[in-house]
Amino acid sequence: MAKPEDQEIDVLFLTRLIAFVPEADLTLIVLKGHLLIEEQLVSLIEQKVKHPAAIKQFQFFHRYRLAKAMYYDPKNDSIWLSLKILNNLRNHLSHDLEAAQLETKAKEFMDSVEGFDFVDPTSTNEERMRHAIVFMCGRLEGLRRNQQS
Repeated sequence: MAKPEDQEIDVLFLTRLIAFVPEADLTLIVLKGHLLIEEQLVSLIEQKVKHPAAIKQFQFFHRYRLAKAMYYDPKNDSIWLSLKILNNLRNHLSHDLEAAQLETKAKEFMDSVEGFDFVDPTSTNEERMRHAIVFMCGRLEGLRRNQQS
């Protein structure tokens, strides 16, 4: 049975999400959201490794692969698929100045987020992406908290 403190909302985590994920500009939402999700991956990894400084120079893809190896369960496979799609989207933005396929790739990520169908489909892509990033951060936080108990 979960302890009451395990069910409390992490106020610092929520504050960072609100402060750093902008409300407009799809590109910026993706880039900032990617960084916040990377923070979650670092937190997951640091929880299980004995020498976190040894992985400080890892890039997102390496952190993603290591966290997946540490926390994988067939029940959470959708988390890892969504993160891979998000990283591909971020790479697209970083390496294509015009980012011609931004809307298509953003939709691919949002469609991949399991349990995300509660968001109003008539919302703007920016609103939906912001919610998808927050939702994924919450799912990663849930993995971290489940491993603590």
